[in-house]
Amino acid sequence: LSMFGVGAQYTSTDSTIGSVFARTSFAGDQHRVTAIAISGVIKNDYDDFLGSGVPLKSEDHIRSLVGRYLYRVKNDWFVGAQVISTNYQIVGQSSLDDDLLGLLGLTGFKAGGLGLVLYHDSRDVQDAPKRGWVFNLNNIAYRQSIEGSNNFDVYRADYRHFWSHGEGHRLYDTDGRAY
Repeated sequence: LSMFGVGAQYTSTDSTIGSVFARTSFAGDQHRVTAIAISGVIKNDYDDFLGSGVPLKSEDHIRSLVGRYLYRVKNDWFVGAQVISTNYQIVGQSSLDDDLLGLLGLTGFKAGGLGLVLYHDSRDVQDAPKRGWVFNLNNIAYRQSIEGSNNFDVYRADYRHFWSHGEGHRLYDTDGRAY
């Protein structure tokens, strides 16, 4: 199933974060696309920053775009590519706050990367599976030439297997909440 959404959050500190996401497939699930965009300003007001006894007011500015494309090559196996671009800045709300953050090296980062994906998905339902398994092997090569402040690589492997327990049975905790 395809899923599209928009989210927004506002806090009592005047912080705001917004996001848009999409997860869809087309051509009989031959192609899968996932995309996420996040933007926001997070305001922090510390009475005792990092135990230093010094008060600090800062703003974290975040902008991030993530995308993944998968192509079904055979049965439940997919290959694809992914891209990420992130810009996270930390700035002081006064020149003294900004100087302290700079002295500590807390200024934020930029990162942009591309990667490859090998993916297997035999789940019966993607969001609430009762059976099947998922294997996700991917990498992202972050490079200064793309939009980064450093060159580095990230590799990830993830395996999950799902099987059902009984017919419609659920496990409950001591408070009566279902799992």
